[in-house]
Amino acid sequence: MKPIYKHISTIANPNIAIVKYWGKQEGPYNLPLNGSISFGLDDQFITETHIYSDVKESKYVINGIDVEECPALIRGIFEAIEVIKSPSIIPPLHIHSTNNFPTKSGLASSAAAAASISLALCTLFDIPDSDISSIARCGSGSGARSILGGLCELTVQKKEIPQISSFSCDIKPLVKSSTDKLDDKHSPFISRIRGTSISPIHSLLTPLFRVIVYKSDRKCEAKTISSRQGMIFSKKTSLLLSDRVERIVPVRMRHVRAALEAGNASELFKLMIMDSNNFHAICLDTFPPLRYISDASWKIAEAVLEIGHDKCGYTFDAGDHCVVLTLEKFLEEVISFISSKCDRSPHLISSIGKGTRITKCE
Repeated sequence: MKPIYKHISTIANPNIAIVKYWGKQEGPYNLPLNGSISFGLDDQFITETHIYSDVKESKYVINGIDVEECPALIRGIFEAIEVIKSPSIIPPLHIHSTNNFPTKSGLASSAAAAASISLALCTLFDIPDSDISSIARCGSGSGARSILGGLCELTVQKKEIPQISSFSCDIKPLVKSSTDKLDDKHSPFISRIRGTSISPIHSLLTPLFRVIVYKSDRKCEAKTISSRQGMIFSKKTSLLLSDRVERIVPVRMRHVRAALEAGNASELFKLMIMDSNNFHAICLDTFPPLRYISDASWKIAEAVLEIGHDKCGYTFDAGDHCVVLTLEKFLEEVISFISSKCDRSPHLISSIGKGTRITKCE
């Protein structure tokens, strides 16, 4: 696999799910149990990636720290690319990836990293645009949504996905050298890589939305149990998860899309609150229980409920940061009310972001 550039740079933004996915299917490539709908943040929160191909040895620098082994997120992306481009092997690369916002704390840092790195690698190796979001998902389950940015929906093509169980995530034995080919019996791996699709949701509300991020007041922002591990625990122990996947999410996704397309902000805010609460009910139903929301952050949620879903809604991903979605015309009122009730100021006020972009090719 020969790079077509010596240096490429990209930026990506985290995304926040309105309808969340939680849990992965058996087998490789981070296939989610259910679809999801999200919005991307703007360029106040970014992950920036630089990849250099004119090198003799691989090197990985993540948030300024040299990492000896290839990180799992990058390894998942590499493995997907090697299958898509078979017969091919990733050559030595220097990959530098940096977030300007908290990592592993529930602000989708892994999604932004996967999107930024995937776009850079796919551009470097001339991979079609249609595969980029699926490759990003192989690095982080929500990475696909950061590729597109804006308001978007991730759909799982469940009927077309072969079930490959008892399969380690290391696919390298399938492609041992540049002369080996991936034969027909391995085509299910390509089908699984391409097992999701991403599509934009067009809404008159998009330019009117404002996102208010209240960072956790916990001293240690990193989660004690990662999202990846938490999903495994939930799938094994939560009796509520199957009901969410099979009954609640499909209906809610239809309703959220309808609210966005109709410009019905009040209905959207209510649905967003309900989905966040349902997701965290499953986290608490998990053993050991996953309590991501602190009492201090829950007070912000209570303030939002007091304001009313006609003006704003809240959501928590797998972390303690409270994300409030409102309209520009209500922004000052919402911030002022939350400040009066909780004595908290926003860490960030964002519009809806543009998605992952290339900033340099040479």
